[in-house]
Amino acid sequence: MINTHTSITIQHKDNRIESYNTKGQLIHIIESKEIPSKIAIHRWFGSVTNEEIKEILDGPLYTFLEQHKLNKILADISKMNSYFDGVNRWLAEYYIPKLLKIGTKYNAYLLSEEFYSYLADDLDAPIEGAFVTHMFGSEDNALTWLKSIH
Repeated sequence: MINTHTSITIQHKDNRIESYNTKGQLIHIIESKEIPSKIAIHRWFGSVTNEEIKEILDGPLYTFLEQHKLNKILADISKMNSYFDGVNRWLAEYYIPKLLKIGTKYNAYLLSEEFYSYLADDLDAPIEGAFVTHMFGSEDNALTWLKSIH
């Protein structure tokens, strides 16, 4: 068990890494089941502060990606009650360039089916650039897309 500067607790359990907020609520999981496909799956739950998001992304998730040399991410935000609005600049200026340096360059966001269907007309094509992002309403579709990238 590891305590951090935001006082979240990080626990390594079986084939995953769990992060808990100061109230003991599970807020994040990193799964290792898709390592052979070079995919890191991480899932967000409930309400998470901007500082907790940054600490988890730049701490356990980054370490996991680097350690296993993973170039693809499935970010499941379907059960998250918070938004990344407060960390978008940090992601663009700091975190994504850091991911690109270790070879991680593909990202699939898994949205709730309801939210995805609401946005479906706007999400037909991936967001292209050095770091490619695509939005999905189905985990199977997200994994199929990520696995199609070599």
